[in-house]
Amino acid sequence: MTVLLKEPAAHQAAPKGLAQLGEEGAIQVFRPEAGGAMLLGAVGQLQFEVVQHRLKGEYDADIRLEGCQYTGARWITADTPQGTARIYQCLSAAHGARRGRHTGLSVYQPLRRAAGARAFPQDPLPSTARTRRLGSAKRRLSAMRPLLDWPEADRRQIIGVFTDIDDTLTTEGAVPQSTVSALAALKAAGLHVIPITGRPVGWSEPFAAAWPVDAIVAENGAVALSFRNQKCAFGNTEKPGALSKIYQQDAATRAGNFARMQAVAARIVREVPGAMVSQDSVGRETDIAIDHSEFTHLPSDQIAQVVQIMQSEGMNATVSSIHINGWFGDHNKLAGARWIVWALFGRDLSLEMDRWVYVGDSTNDQLMFEAFAHSVGVANIRRFESELTHLPRYITPSERGQGFEEFAQALSTLATQ
Repeated sequence: MTVLLKEPAAHQAAPKGLAQLGEEGAIQVFRPEAGGAMLLGAVGQLQFEVVQHRLKGEYDADIRLEGCQYTGARWITADTPQGTARIYQCLSAAHGARRGRHTGLSVYQPLRRAAGARAFPQDPLPSTARTRRLGSAKRRLSAMRPLLDWPEADRRQIIGVFTDIDDTLTTEGAVPQSTVSALAALKAAGLHVIPITGRPVGWSEPFAAAWPVDAIVAENGAVALSFRNQKCAFGNTEKPGALSKIYQQDAATRAGNFARMQAVAARIVREVPGAMVSQDSVGRETDIAIDHSEFTHLPSDQIAQVVQIMQSEGMNATVSSIHINGWFGDHNKLAGARWIVWALFGRDLSLEMDRWVYVGDSTNDQLMFEAFAHSVGVANIRRFESELTHLPRYITPSERGQGFEEFAQALSTLATQ
């Protein structure tokens, strides 16, 4: 997002506030080498709104945020400080350090407060974020470790659980009562419990009403259901005690996207032999789903064809253990996790990532496996192991719901001691 100042007085306060928020990890702040407006980078719209609110309240800096042409940033580094410095020199030369020699390459530096003597000023990640990134790289290259190897000290620090549903909580398509009891044990131990699923919000409603959870985030992070959200400013108008439904996108955006998504679904069914929309599609509001393993079977080349069509239409696409999901928007499971923690508890998840754990089973969980220092795969994830770029750190002995129950026992029994 592009930062625009509403009043001259904000010219000094805004950069100072943004630098502080950037060091906290709430946002990534970049300034162009050639001058001009600063840019903000984050995962999900909510982070931008949080920063805008904090700048106004804590620094008296009123800003306006507008979209920009960029969708991502990359951290370019080398094995030595000299190598990194050389990269920076090359980028500056390509950009045209003596104004007027612009070659079309936009170069940005992160805006930060004064770095330590040994810190390289072009490092766009706070030290804690950099540590997490390096930890993610190591996890990607290492094998999954048995659940029993999860250190007791780490487990004692956990305050909340995010979990997938299909083939993580379910066994043969249903959630056994013993698995629901495992969710209850986690809640009884004082932990937050939030399932995050690609299933539709309509499908999720009876489970959100019956299960001992704080909320269910459905449709890959786009919409959430909770009893706790009675004062949330994200669209709940239900009476106290009712199950509330909140969205990341406004109603007009959802309506426009819905029509576009139905056209894409029709194209997929028309062009991909054997493709059919999922049987739970009636309850979907913000995405579409093509069945590949729930009630039909699509071979891998046809799954790839469905993904390609979705992406060619400008959609995000992800493959779960049963469906291929596609949607318009920048939400995903990780953005949904950040959003719901703020919506329910008023807390910034990025500041407590090492105190939450994610449990999953499939390729569409690897964004979460990468992001969370504590991640667990139920044993049936082995069937996707060769396809995963990012592996969970630990794996349960058993598959599906029974594997989740083993995870819950390892965590809840410790928390009550």
